[in-house]
Amino acid sequence: LAAVAMEPARREWALRRTRSIIRANLPRLEEWIGTHERVLTYIRPQAGAIAYVTYRLPITSSKLIDLIREEQSVLLVPGEMFGLGKGFRIGFGNDIEKTLKGLARSWAGPGWTRSSAPSRHDATLTETSSPGLGVGTLGRP
Repeated sequence: LAAVAMEPARREWALRRTRSIIRANLPRLEEWIGTHERVLTYIRPQAGAIAYVTYRLPITSSKLIDLIREEQSVLLVPGEMFGLGKGFRIGFGNDIEKTLKGLARSWAGPGWTRSSAPSRHDATLTETSSPGLGVGTLGRP
């Protein structure tokens, strides 16, 4: 299958398609990241449709991603899986609307990650567990 995909005509078609997707989707992802600049940073990918985003929160990436997955049913890949620490991987080569909807849902649940608007949680984050809140929890000061 790989040999067929690498035939010159197919290879050029696949590369054009991939470049088109990246050119359309990356600015949309960057816009979302920019709306959370107080918490999130990233370096623009040199190639491919995967971005690595770092964050400034007092929680490990595994605990943060578990919390997002459990509370919002959104799957991201924690930086600890790559030995990178406080960050997560986002793929943006698929349906960008679904990706952005999931990201918006994940960042809308935990109030400590939002750049504005009140939520059902306080803004203080602790790394203790609490019934109903998953691995990382939001606690009252």
